[in-house]
Amino acid sequence: MANRNIIEDQKDIVNTFIFSWINEIKPSQILHLTFKDSIGAFELSKDLRVDNFLLENSKSFENKKWDLVLGDLASKKPKKDIGDRDENFDDIDRIENALNYISDSGEGIFCISERSLQNSKFEKRIKDLGYTIVGFINPPTAYFHNLAYPETPYDDESLHKQSIGISSRVKIQAITRNLQKWSDSLDIDGMKTIMWLIDHFHTFFIVVKKGIADKQFIATLLSPEDAKITPVNYVNKRDGQFPSHGLFIDEGQFRGFEKWKLDHQIFSLDTTYNKFQKIRLDQVTEAIKICKVGESFTSFTNCTYLPLIGNSEAVGSIEETKIKHQNYIQLVCDPNIVDSYYLAAFFNSTLGKLIKQSHTRNAFIPRLSKKDVVEMEIALPELKVQKEIVQSIKKLKMIRGKISLFEDNFSINPINPSVNRKIDLILEAVDELDDADKIKSIIREGESKTVEFKQTFNLDVKSQKESVNNFLVTASIKTIAAFLNTDGGTLLIGVADNGEVTGIDEEVERLNGNIPDKFLLHFKNFIHHRIGAEFYPYIDQKIVEVDEKKVLFVTCKQSEKEVFVDGKDFYVRSNPSTDKLEGSKLLDYIKNHFKLKGS
Repeated sequence: MANRNIIEDQKDIVNTFIFSWINEIKPSQILHLTFKDSIGAFELSKDLRVDNFLLENSKSFENKKWDLVLGDLASKKPKKDIGDRDENFDDIDRIENALNYISDSGEGIFCISERSLQNSKFEKRIKDLGYTIVGFINPPTAYFHNLAYPETPYDDESLHKQSIGISSRVKIQAITRNLQKWSDSLDIDGMKTIMWLIDHFHTFFIVVKKGIADKQFIATLLSPEDAKITPVNYVNKRDGQFPSHGLFIDEGQFRGFEKWKLDHQIFSLDTTYNKFQKIRLDQVTEAIKICKVGESFTSFTNCTYLPLIGNSEAVGSIEETKIKHQNYIQLVCDPNIVDSYYLAAFFNSTLGKLIKQSHTRNAFIPRLSKKDVVEMEIALPELKVQKEIVQSIKKLKMIRGKISLFEDNFSINPINPSVNRKIDLILEAVDELDDADKIKSIIREGESKTVEFKQTFNLDVKSQKESVNNFLVTASIKTIAAFLNTDGGTLLIGVADNGEVTGIDEEVERLNGNIPDKFLLHFKNFIHHRIGAEFYPYIDQKIVEVDEKKVLFVTCKQSEKEVFVDGKDFYVRSNPSTDKLEGSKLLDYIKNHFKLKGS
């Protein structure tokens, strides 16, 4: 059996969300619609006055309307033949039936599979009936799977922590890992179950209202705190501080939670690429060609070859292709606008990979289509800058080659101390680059249970003076203690809540005489006095240059014993916040969390 705590935690988050939503919109009448095979998405409190209807597609009730309709629409298990997938997994008819019971000013919250949304008819049919999807709410990962299959709950902790979508490949891997728990051999019913799981592993809530809307509300629920805040932001029509608190986007732009996460990462990716001109691929190419199975491309100069499947790298010439040509798309680049090697390098960059992934279709085997590629936007500097980038990349490849050769000869060729020093200098330079990239990657993912951003350590941005009673320091100290008491984590000081790198340069200058080492000593002294020197081995801190701004990079390991702030206050992390524990909750946590380490 899986960890029941995970399943109960997921239920608590969803129940908190529904209760908070009801509390915010204050409906006078609530209807709970279910079908015989409903998954059981809503576990409503007995204290709520709710009308419960068991509704099948062919049945109709009296002409009555409700201010809030909660629809358990997702099917618990596949019913029909495995080949009849459209009927098996389509929620459209059920939605249409449920819409009849929403009052003119009311709304419905329905659970549906992501595959239903990918059906082009789905939103169109809802609009044709005079309604609009105004919100998409993502419950905890595998919540609906655990409802449908409580006897074989999904318990992969690492994937449980992912919050905004799981790629088809990962879904299939997770399912495959769990198949051994269910059956040693698969019959046709087993295959039907697999196909249902692949399509329904990610089921979520949609919010539907009568009329039209120019914005849609998107949120993913990581914790009970998110579940409380999300409805408040929805009702007040405001963006949350984090994606888990909800954001408004233009109507029609939502393409699924996985793609939304990728789009959010692309938007927040703070690199030099974002300063370049954005332009569609079909505007910088003379032709975009695909190749039939078993055939090869005609060789042209200045061509980029972009893989349509898998993780192979894009290449800047036909001689560099490594997989069958049928699995590439050939981009014949306009030589006056784009260099083929630059374009390949762009698609091999973090930003390029995210853009490619965001356009990849979630089929059984994820794949790009020609239409997807044509619509891609790339970051394009001037042609001269492109060629400089290409030369730099070639130099890096040469360095890698020389280091590899040096490593091969290292054991038989003695080296002198000066060579050792040169190696150390190379390592120092690489470490600096690696840390900066690491920080950008962390920022791109956003705050979470193991990541926190602070704009300053002790500088009050408004007054430009040391914070009163060191209240800003206290906020950082609480976060560090919480990381130590939970699963460890990363604190970035010099990064605003929205992910903007603001830097600590001004603080170092104003409060520490523009001496970085003095700032680090100041930081370490606070750790010593408020947490304890015995926890130094669990905390690493360094100042890293990120886009010419200084950021304090603090990494914390999980402590083997409990950590108190000022010897009395105990904190833990809960996505994505720091919570204080007291009384019996504190005692239970310490007993369960540290018992193995203390034994």
